Amino acid sequence: MAWMRMMGANSVDYHRETVVDRGDDHSGQALAYYAQRGESPLRWGGAGAARLGLDGVLGADHYDDLFGVGGARDPITGTRLVKTRRPGMELVVSAHKSVAELGVIGRAGDMHRIMDAERDGTLAYLDAVTREMGGRRGKAAVPSATSGLIFAHTRHATSRAGDPCPHDHVLIVNAVEMLDHKGGWKAPDTTVWRNRMCREYRSGQPCMDGPAGGRTQRAEPHPACVKAAEMIEIVERA
Repeated sequence: MAWMRMMGANSVDYHRETVVDRGDDHSGQALAYYAQRGESPLRWGGAGAARLGLDGVLGADHYDDLFGVGGARDPITGTRLVKTRRPGMELVVSAHKSVAELGVIGRAGDMHRIMDAERDGTLAYLDAVTREMGGRRGKAAVPSATSGLIFAHTRHATSRAGDPCPHDHVLIVNAVEMLDHKGGWKAPDTTVWRNRMCREYRSGQPCMDGPAGGRTQRAEPHPACVKAAEMIEIVERA
């Protein structure tokens, strides 16, 4: 299960306080449920992140560079990449109930592997779509190729109420490098993310929506998405 929403200043502050400034130190029953893995720090991902030299665990300075007020800045030069009121999009990928139950029957390792596959499948697909047509240019919002997503992800063990509820938070930066003839950086076409999120790998069917509203058949779903769907199906049968 997954859902997506635009991030505001409160979302940025929440993840700074609960993840960036805390690290991997969750204790109590949730930690045991997670097989001593704990809640993970934010880690960079996406083809666009690699273009900016962002890799590994996210630090506080770079967190403010990419999710700060006014829009993302280059983490090396400090140059403003985009001007925007919204720092990004937050994607939450929550474990299916049958997957979450593995954590309480001594199979937390299997739970993590399946959750990793579902998260990675979702993000691999969104990254591929973003590279293909995640930018927009002009009043006509012409779809444009980009260098891909810039995101950071973390895994939480519980809901805000403290109940066991394994899920991944993915913070997607509201900036993409345009690869059309004009180049530069712009805010991404977030409608592409919302319209395509999870649909392909959940259904196992090729996506039918082509560029600029056309109807073009993709030959195959993304391999990572297919793998995630297969693993979820195996657990649901168990």
